[in-house]
Formats: sequence, C-alpha cells, structure tokens
Amino acid sequence: GFLSGGERNRVLTIMKDSRVGSMGTSVVVLVFILDYVLLAGTPTGLRVEALLTAPAVSRLAMVIAMYHSVHARAEGGLATPFLEASDLISVVTAFLVTTALCSVALGLVPSVVLCSIAAVLARVATWYSTKRIGGITGDVLGAVNEITFPVSLLVIRLLNP
Repeated sequence: GFLSGGERNRVLTIMKDSRVGSMGTSVVVLVFILDYVLLAGTPTGLRVEALLTAPAVSRLAMVIAMYHSVHARAEGGLATPFLEASDLISVVTAFLVTTALCSVALGLVPSVVLCSIAAVLARVATWYSTKRIGGITGDVLGAVNEITFPVSLLVIRLLNP
C-alpha cells in the first residue's frame, strides 16, 4: 500500500484488499531473494544460529511495533486485539527473553546489538506508518517482520565474520 504513492485512504484500501498486486509480488520475490542471499553468505557454522535467532528477533520487532501504536482504521482490524493487549511489560519481557535465547546461540553482546537494532527498526516503521496513515495495521506488522528478518541475518553475519 505504501508503494502506491497514494494518500491515506488509498493506502488503507490497498492494504485491506486480499489480492496481491504487482508491487506486493515484486516485494515478496525480492525479500525471498535477499533472505536467500544473506543466508547463503552466512558461514556454514553460523547458519543454524542465524535460522534460530533471526525469526525470534523479527517477532520481537513486531511486539515492539505494537507498543504505543494505534490501529490506522477507526473500525480496527485483525491487528486490533494485539495492539490493545500490548503494554510495556510485554515489550520488556519479549526483549529480555529474546536477548537471553539469542545469547545462547550468539553471545550476549551480539544479541543485545541485534535486539536493539530490531527495536529501532520497529520504532522507525511505526513512526512512518503513523505519519503516513495515522497508525499501523496488520500489514505494517507483517512488513516489520519481513524487514527485520534480513536485517537480522545481515547483522548476525557482520557481528560474526
């Protein structure tokens, strides 16, 4: 929806449509290629760790994105229950648990760096979405997940040459 260049209502209409257009298809294909390239470029001894930690970190980013966010639509949507249930305790707990789990695979410092970068990505995405359409939607949460995953793979690779 954001790639349409349209105003708020047009973006929300596109996001609500269950059909995938050419931009959506292109982004999905490019993200899969990016994920593959980043994973293929990860040293063999680090691939299992990357495959265990990157999904956890991308889900952490979704929890962070939900915090202090409102639904972009007045009538809400599928993301509404998650947005309403999000609180600081959930965010702190998710951050600590994800950092602890990632620490087992990567060590404490890389895990804190990785989770902190995920937090920044989530906050930037929610800031942009709120500025552009007045809040976030389930599509925005999915985008946060899909953006954070390859960034996590890249950070893992950079922190463990």
